[in-house]
Amino acid sequence: MTQGDQQSGSRPVNAETETPAPVFIAGLAHSGKTELRRALSQLPHLELTRKTYLWTRFFRRFGDLEEEANLERCLDALLRDPGVATLNPDAERIRSEFTSGPRTYVRLFALVHQHHAERLGKPRWGDQLGSVEHVAGPILRELPEARMIHMVRDPRVLLVTGVSSRRSPESLGWNTARWAASADVARTNQEQFPEQYLVLRYEDLWFRPEEALQRVCRFLDERYSPEMVAGFIDGHRDHKDEIAPGTGRSALGMALVERYATTQVATLGYPESMVRLSGRDRLMFHLVVQPRGLAGMTAWRIGRGGGRRWQT
Repeated sequence: MTQGDQQSGSRPVNAETETPAPVFIAGLAHSGKTELRRALSQLPHLELTRKTYLWTRFFRRFGDLEEEANLERCLDALLRDPGVATLNPDAERIRSEFTSGPRTYVRLFALVHQHHAERLGKPRWGDQLGSVEHVAGPILRELPEARMIHMVRDPRVLLVTGVSSRRSPESLGWNTARWAASADVARTNQEQFPEQYLVLRYEDLWFRPEEALQRVCRFLDERYSPEMVAGFIDGHRDHKDEIAPGTGRSALGMALVERYATTQVATLGYPESMVRLSGRDRLMFHLVVQPRGLAGMTAWRIGRGGGRRWQT
């Protein structure tokens, strides 16, 4: 895209459908997805939905959609789902348009979103959905003009001292493994789809909003507006200016995160070590917190098998 294109506010368009490219906001809970959606919602031509669960709840669950029975089972499940119902899908229109082209899950879900945006008079659609990053491969290959923004946040705030913190070492281990996996997916997707995938830190959005949102707009081929900042700075936020070295339970939790997510923390540009344990805390860490945390990580890794079908 040339500088002139950017100044004119042109947007990527799918050459086949002549519709503007969709926008996906990915990442874990409390990582800044909602704040980014609020900012991008200031764009008058973009309709951003949230929690439809199309891409994570129904993807590839009904077999090959070339088979009519599978398509009907899938459509029936979509039409009965409360999240999808907010998009007011028109089953007859979907059937008519879907059967005239490639019968894939990505195209089916895109039609549902596109129809919803059109009814609202919006030429561009998008979706905010946790874990959609795990379906990035199929989406971005089939929709080459799509853009996905993956929000990340320092796990020591997110998991230990933040709003999504959990008290038990098992829960912290579970969430640490989940955070590390999401961070790994962010790196892999950005390497595989450098023009379509952007990893954005919550801290950059919160403390340098204009710079971060200008970067996002360049990525989306959108025109930045100062109103976008006001779009998400609204109400109380839990983030701190810095992560203070933890004490007691907090220090032990931070130590667990740093031990088992150190590579991902460093890759995302966060400080690698923020906590120093006393002799007594080190003993507690090795005898209690670490083994219980590892049990939680193992439980998460065993239970995640169902999500592997997303990644192709």
